Amino acid sequence: MDQFLMQIFAVIHQIPKGNVCTYGQIAKLSGYPGYARHVGKALGNLPEGSKLHGIE
Repeated sequence: MDQFLMQIFAVIHQIPKGNVCTYGQIAKLSGYPGYARHVGKALGNLPEGSKLHGIE
């Protein structure tokens, strides 16, 4: 897994249950400001049944 994906998944994992973040906020917190579309694409490609915290 590349560094970008590891960073965004780490940030998503830290989002408390019941809270939300935009793709832009996740990108910025991951150290990749301006990469909101990349975050969306990465999350759109998660395998079915993924248990990543924050994604339901």
